[in-house]
Amino acid sequence: MIAFRDPVDMKTPVPQITFEGFFFLMLVFCLAFYICMAKIHEEIKDMQAQRARELAREQATEHADEHEHDD
Repeated sequence: MIAFRDPVDMKTPVPQITFEGFFFLMLVFCLAFYICMAKIHEEIKDMQAQRARELAREQATEHADEHEHDD
């Protein structure tokens, strides 16, 4: 059965998003997503660099310890 709208409700327009509005919302969403991904990528790079420094420091101390035992 077809559902008809009440004639009183016909006076108030149903809000519909336009193509421009949809495009703008998608643009804002994509920009926000890109910024979040860039920040996460930067944090991952910082953590990797910190881990590499820690490994290099550990290897340097192990290498120094080996030379002390050789004497």
